[in-house]
Amino acid sequence: GHGLTKFRYDHTYYDEEGNYIRNPPTHNDYAQILYEQGILGLLAFMSLFVFNFFRILKSFSVNYNYSTILLIQLIIIAISLNTINLLDHTIFWFIMAMTLYTKPINQKQHE
Repeated sequence: GHGLTKFRYDHTYYDEEGNYIRNPPTHNDYAQILYEQGILGLLAFMSLFVFNFFRILKSFSVNYNYSTILLIQLIIIAISLNTINLLDHTIFWFIMAMTLYTKPINQKQHE
């Protein structure tokens, strides 16, 4: 990758006189991560979703309603990252942290 926060720096627009106009965002967090951190950074970021997805699936037997809500939120966040920038917003990290709170019950506790 090119380095953290380099996308906006590398894509600065100026007018004919050299005056700064703007630094547009990517509007796609996956593309921004790929540009800034490379394929390894994108794979690491995607592993966060995969880890949380399987963690939620394991918790369905404990609390079906809570797990369903978390799964829907995770899917919506994963889709939303294609069109809006959520990495800088608290809600993205809050939902990711909520999925880590799920506590699946192991088989010994059921017996």
